[in-house]
Amino acid sequence: MSLAFDLVILLAGAWALAVLALALLQGPLIYRPETGAATPEEAGTPWLREVRDGKRLLGWWVPPASADRPVLLAFYGNKGNLARLASKSTPWHHWGFGLFLVAYRGYEGNPGTPSEHSLTEDGLTALEWLRAEGYTKDRIVLYGESLGSSPACRLAAKGLGAALILEAPFSSLLELACERHPWAPVRLLLRHRHDNRPYLAGVKMPVLILHGDADHTTPMKHSHRLAQLGGRNVQLRIIPGGGHLNLHDHGAGRVLSDFLTGL
Repeated sequence: MSLAFDLVILLAGAWALAVLALALLQGPLIYRPETGAATPEEAGTPWLREVRDGKRLLGWWVPPASADRPVLLAFYGNKGNLARLASKSTPWHHWGFGLFLVAYRGYEGNPGTPSEHSLTEDGLTALEWLRAEGYTKDRIVLYGESLGSSPACRLAAKGLGAALILEAPFSSLLELACERHPWAPVRLLLRHRHDNRPYLAGVKMPVLILHGDADHTTPMKHSHRLAQLGGRNVQLRIIPGGGHLNLHDHGAGRVLSDFLTGL
């Protein structure tokens, strides 16, 4: 009896410590900036240039090749960086589309701490810069990969773009966390919920959702949930063989180009 009781106490203590770690470390567990090339030249994308507000890096930018091409305002995922997104978006530039790759606070050497609110604010700052350069919202397409789907959906719900593209999005980070950690009281602990559902339900613009059928990070069912909420505005394209954020290695680029050309 004593041994069994000691084992229960040990397991309960281990569970309590694991839950406490999740609660205290959720910020660093969610927002995990990775170091990449510090400049567009180092990243091998010299056509991009830095946009700064004082010492703060707002992002990397290249204008569209012509007035009939949109600007993609792109948000990377939780472990993303500008260099990786610049590499992925190289074909988009070659097709003549403009790019503004958003740098988050707490990433790319920027001061501050990332949060659900701050990612959206960083997107709004980029939009204000584009507006000052003469680019109206009807020329801007919002693009969010993974965690970047959160600010993209929030800006789209405000009508701040002509279209919305989501790559490997989650319906909500809370739902995803509950699926990954069913042993923990996630609904009580999670502060960074990033719930895309109410925002996508209010989006009136055309929406393209891309998801790989081999994505083991964010299951496809999350994109199916979002597509149902968006109704007729949404095109959901499942990419065969695509994992998490490698969809453009599996033919997603052509789907993207066709969608943008048809706007």
